[in-house]
Amino acid sequence: MGLNGGAMIGSLTPPNNLLDDLYSVATDFDKWPVFLKNLSKWLRADGAHILHYDFVKCQFSFSVFHGFDHLTDAQKKKFEVYIGEDPRLVFARNHPEKPFSCRLVLSEEELHDSPVYREILTNVEYTLGVALPNDPSETSDLG
Repeated sequence: MGLNGGAMIGSLTPPNNLLDDLYSVATDFDKWPVFLKNLSKWLRADGAHILHYDFVKCQFSFSVFHGFDHLTDAQKKKFEVYIGEDPRLVFARNHPEKPFSCRLVLSEEELHDSPVYREILTNVEYTLGVALPNDPSETSDLG
């Protein structure tokens, strides 16, 4: 059984349109919402987020959401402030290039007590993220 009680992904190979969408975003950033929508559909996920965050300036230099329509602009702004304290990102920064499962390295209390979960991800129980190693003062993530 897959995410949200659905069937497992039939193939690990993404559909052609998803790869086409990925190539398209390389030259047109306005196409990120379409890519994130199709990625979410393929993964049977409720949403997706791609971001680039500067820990020194405490702000996104790039951020696109899909499937988080319930978030207000104020909540998205809070997310920008709180993400630097997100225990998932703190662990990732302290262990660059190490794959991990949040549930294996952080307690449920650590996750749920963080401002990110208390105020932004209140209805999100599981996330899947990929952080690309950068300079320690920034991160690029897809989740």
